[in-house]
Parts: sequence; C-alpha cells; structure tokens
Amino acid sequence: SFSVSNKENVKLAIYNVKGQLVKVLIDGILEPGKHTVIWDGKDNEHNSSGSGIYFCRMTNRNVNDSCKMILIK
Repeated sequence: SFSVSNKENVKLAIYNVKGQLVKVLIDGILEPGKHTVIWDGKDNEHNSSGSGIYFCRMTNRNVNDSCKMILIK
C-alpha cells in the first residue's frame, strides 16, 4: 500500500537482487489517495518467479523509494 498526494505519474516495479527488472506493476497516472497493489509472483512474461529476495521500487516526480520483500513458495 502507498499513497500519492497529487494526481501524478507513478511507476511501481519489482526487481531481483541482481537489479534486473522482474515486473512493472504500475506505470501511469494515479489519482490522489491511498492505493494497494498485489504482486502475484509472476514476471512480465507471466512466468512464476522463484522464492527469494526482491525489491519493490516506487518512483514519481518527488519520490524514489524502495522496500525489500521475500517471496516464499
């Protein structure tokens, strides 16, 4: 979950520990407010990702933030 204060372009993406892009969850304009996104554990080609550590990165005009996640199957 995350929130944006203004209508703006947001990119939310998942990366593996090597820094390789796994999945783009959001890449577009969002309205102000709280948003929730669920990653299904699949990459951009709809293949299942393996168990391990991943990073979620959100970027917009004012924010460049990331968090660490663990995918357990």
